[in-house]
Amino acid sequence: MRLPRDPQVLESIVRLAELPHWQRLKDEARKKLESNESSISRLLFKTRSPVDPVEIEYFRGFRQGVMYVLEGLPNQARDEYKKLIEGTNKEVD
Repeated sequence: MRLPRDPQVLESIVRLAELPHWQRLKDEARKKLESNESSISRLLFKTRSPVDPVEIEYFRGFRQGVMYVLEGLPNQARDEYKKLIEGTNKEVD
């Protein structure tokens, strides 16, 4: 995913990720994902129903997407913001 080059947007993402509420959001999302996975595991174990590989890939992709938004995107925005700030500082000198 490509981030915008707008410094205000990058700064907003970086600041948002630094708030304590962001950590709580990440914790709640992890709990919900783990709860969903354990529910599916119990259901499959109890019913002995066949496993659909497409459904597994869907949930795997969904989990990766959620974790990217919660962890990867803020880190990527922070790196881009630092590069942008360093670039403007070099131009000023």
